Amino acid sequence: MKKSFDYKKKMNKNRSNVTKRVAGLTLAVSIGVAIPVAPATLSSADPLGLTNSVVVNAAEVTDLLDHHDVLTSTYAGDSTDQSYSNYTLRNTANPTVAINLDTDYIYTVKFPDELAYLLNNDQIVDTIKNQFDFSGKVVGNDGEPESFTSNNYDPAPYVTINHATNSVEFNITEFHKGYNLTPYTEKRPYTDVYETYMFRMLMTTDYQEIAQGDYIFHIGLTEGSVDLDAVSNARVETLTVESGPVNTPEDPVDNENQDTNEDPDNETDQELDLDSDNDDNLDSNEDSDNETDQELDEDSDDDDNLDSNEDSDNETEQELDEDSDNDNNLDSNDDSDNETDQGLDGDSDNDDNLDSNDDSDNETDQGLDEDSDNDDNLDSNDDSDNETDQGLDGDSDNDNNLDSNDDSDNETDQGLDGDSDNDDNLDSNDDSDNETDQGLDEDSDNDDENKLPDTATSTWKYGMAGAIALLCGIATQIIGRFKRTE
Repeated sequence: MKKSFDYKKKMNKNRSNVTKRVAGLTLAVSIGVAIPVAPATLSSADPLGLTNSVVVNAAEVTDLLDHHDVLTSTYAGDSTDQSYSNYTLRNTANPTVAINLDTDYIYTVKFPDELAYLLNNDQIVDTIKNQFDFSGKVVGNDGEPESFTSNNYDPAPYVTINHATNSVEFNITEFHKGYNLTPYTEKRPYTDVYETYMFRMLMTTDYQEIAQGDYIFHIGLTEGSVDLDAVSNARVETLTVESGPVNTPEDPVDNENQDTNEDPDNETDQELDLDSDNDDNLDSNEDSDNETDQELDEDSDDDDNLDSNEDSDNETEQELDEDSDNDNNLDSNDDSDNETDQGLDGDSDNDDNLDSNDDSDNETDQGLDEDSDNDDNLDSNDDSDNETDQGLDGDSDNDNNLDSNDDSDNETDQGLDGDSDNDDNLDSNDDSDNETDQGLDEDSDNDDENKLPDTATSTWKYGMAGAIALLCGIATQIIGRFKRTE
């Protein structure tokens, strides 16, 4: 069975203790007032230091929490979908005084100056208020201690922003009054502190909004709203941010002008350019490149003229042609081709003359003949054919002579005989027939030689047969004699 708790007896005991403290303080003040005040010239020489100690003790403000080192920490993390970042401060501590409803006890988290801007963001402030956690113990209806959390009693209505001190403040007294709760004022067994409070402040920002670095926060519980910079024993917690943009140190300010760089001008250049012009680069002119141009060309190429390419002319050409003509190609003339022509030919072919084809003459040939004659074909002579004739024959056949046929002679043959003899037929001899005789027979027969008549041929055949028969008879006689001798 639970022991009955006499709440009225406990409250009377507390009032008795308060009365004794007030009486003691009144006595101390009376003694202080009764002491004669020394002249101003001797006040700093008080050997006991009584005057100074009274003033210091009256002005001193201390943190009224005993913080748990292991259970007090900070954390910085990013969401897995890279949509936001969370920064959390957890603090577990025990009050060193009994919380009562006659004093405003304020729990404060002071932001570093470099993060004070976050407290001007309504979305971030709403997150801080709505996600603020506070838990501990109160006196239950039965007089026994009863635990509570933010799920039971929402602390958000009692969280405020103090812009004067860059702080988040939580009014513990108003929290108890608002929910009609009675603070639990029993000390923990064998200690001089009271039941544990747990605080959590969660801050959500855009993804990696806070730059990398270490940020110092101060934490404390005081009577009334206090700037924790004036509280000597306020808890110090460091929030370390390892992911996010990198802070760059500010440029040193020189003594000559009002900008933040070391150049001799008064311009707020984006970089250290060390000159007196109005741009952000190392040259001494006002264009957007980094070149020491001879004139003010106001572009970012490497030449000294007003166009936006690197050639030596002043034309706004469509490409980088690096010459001083008025076209957009790499040659040094004004024609539309890309050839380094010797003359100004004004066309787009690959030669150096005024016609519009690729040959080496100056004629407006109808075809692409690539030679220097006056006709429109691919050979190098002035005839009308397409053959590379050795001479100037002025005709359209396929040979190199002055006649109008395809043979290799210089005769005006009546037919196309294709040879170099003096007749008009297709064979290669001078006879009057059209046979391809092997020799020059100068006759009109169908053979290839100068042969004898048929009668002479028959006589020669008979003579040869008789001579052969005679030789055979002589051989028979000789063989017969050898046989008889044996």
